Parts: sequence; structure tokens; C-alpha cells
Amino acid sequence: TKPVSLATKRSEACPIVTVALHIYRIQELMDRSARLRNRLLSVDYDVDTFVKPLLARYPEFPVIGNERCGAWYAFPFQTASCYFKSTDGHAGTWNFSLKRLNLQIITVLSKHGGCLILDASVRKALPDSFSRTIPIWAVVINRIVVKYREDLGYPALENWDTNLHAPWLISDEEQGTISSMLNNHVESLHTSGAIVNPLKLVKTMKRPLRPSWVTPERNLDENLDDKYYNIICVSCSTLQPPDELKFDYFAGAADDHEAWALNLNPRLFWNHRNEILGALEEETASLVESIVENDSFNNENIECNVIGGTNIYIGTRRSGRPPNCWKKFDAILNVTN
Repeated sequence: TKPVSLATKRSEACPIVTVALHIYRIQELMDRSARLRNRLLSVDYDVDTFVKPLLARYPEFPVIGNERCGAWYAFPFQTASCYFKSTDGHAGTWNFSLKRLNLQIITVLSKHGGCLILDASVRKALPDSFSRTIPIWAVVINRIVVKYREDLGYPALENWDTNLHAPWLISDEEQGTISSMLNNHVESLHTSGAIVNPLKLVKTMKRPLRPSWVTPERNLDENLDDKYYNIICVSCSTLQPPDELKFDYFAGAADDHEAWALNLNPRLFWNHRNEILGALEEETASLVESIVENDSFNNENIECNVIGGTNIYIGTRRSGRPPNCWKKFDAILNVTN
């Protein structure tokens, strides 16, 4: 007997299955376009209705996007970026990161007296980066300046605030727990040598740091005091979107953009904003893929971020891959675990 082949020629495939697969692919593309479009519309809505009016109230303060979510809301306005991770400040962790010192912010503050840091949360009034990570960072930096001044033989500063300042979301009990850990964080920072130029920090820090918080539902709790370097933490998304919106609103829409943005980034979105948001919903995904594919900046593999006010950049392995890397850099250092 002849062996029976279980393979089916493409031309012999069941037409019902073929049609079903085709419909599935169309539906998948439409769902992906709708999800992408709703997220981008949500970011645009937050920027237009809340961020822009707020920034107009503080024209003297530069805008800083907290990577990575905050960059989507800040890109049209930002002069610098920072990286305060929510996981550092999660309840029960309350950590101070020796890897993410964000000292470039202090340089900005020394020139302008304040700044606005933008971020957003999916389901909270404030992301943990704002409610815990930044308050811990601010008080540790304030205290390490006192310690460095002692080391350098500088006179003590009068009325230098070394207290923890936390938002309304943090209970008195939790604030007490955080406060009990602060001296250990300061000592760890001091002994680590992570701040390589303490003298520069001491000379730059003419005032202590003081965070404050604002959301679409809540204004600043108090007036800004110019005896501080004021850090206004702006949580960009509303938890109470109006019913009349004609799209599915996402709070913290830019969060986890790897899962939905199809390699779109804040720069490309805002540079092509009108084109993307003006497209038909079902065309959004294919349009974004085309924009990403034709982006010369990405194609040259030079996606990277500058470190503070230096001429040093940090980026992915692709950004340091020859020959295109030599269009931007004089030297490449590859670091692996």
C-alpha cells in the first residue's frame, strides 16, 4: 500500500480555514490599531488639558521627564530627563539607589530655582516614583550635603532642612518608618563614593531640596518657598476622565510602552503627532510601523541618552555598533555583566 501523506498543499487548504485566518488577522490588526490609538489619544489629552496649562503657570521652571513613562508627556517641553524608579520606593522597600543619583537635576535647580518633573500612573493619584522615591532621594541629598560640608571643613548651614517631606498619600506611620531608615541611606551613600565630586555638590547646593505634588484632581498643597530648590512632581493623568470623550481613555497610558507602542518613541510620536492622530483608526498601526521603519535616527543605531551635562552618552548595544556609531561618537565602551 502507498504511504498516506498528511501534508496538504497550500492550494488544497480548506477555504473556510483560510477565510477564518484572514478575518482573525484583520481583527488582530484592528485591535492593535485601536489600542495604540487610544493610548496615544490619552497621552495627547493629558498634555493638552492639564500639562500645558500647568506649565504656563511656571514658565521660569524647566521641564524634566521621568524615564520612561514621563518622557511621553514631557518631550515637547523638556530640557532634561531623570530616572526615578517606582520600584525603589515601593512600600516595604523605601530604597535610595546608588546607581540612579540624578545629580543632573541639581545643576538644573541651581540655575532656575525649581523644576517640574513629569510622570504618570495607571491606577494611582501619584506613581511611587513621586510618592516615595523622590521624597527619599531629596532628603538623603539634603543630608549628604551637611555631611560633606563637615568633611570639607565648611561652616554649618543655618535652617538647612533635613526633614522628610512626603505627599498626602503617605501615612504618618509610613513616614516614620521611612525616616528611621534615612541615616543608613546617607551613610551608604557617603561610604560608597558614588558621588565622585562632593565639593562640586556642596558648591552647587545653595538651598535644600523640597518636593511638592500636583495632579489633575489636586493643586499644590502650599505655596512654593524660595528658600528651597522646588521640585514640582506633576502626575499627568486623571483618574476621573470625562464621560464625553470619544475614545477609550487610559490613565498612565504611556506606561510599559514596549507592550503597545510598536517601537514608537516620544520623539517620533510628537514629531508625527498630527499625522498619526489624523489617520483612520484601522490605519494607525501600519502608519506607526512605517514611521518607525523610515526613521533615519533609529536606522543609524544611535539611540542614546546624554549623562547630565557631560559629553558622555549611554545607550543600547545597537547604538554602539559600527560603522554607524562613528557618525556620532569618538570612542565606545561596551559594558556587560
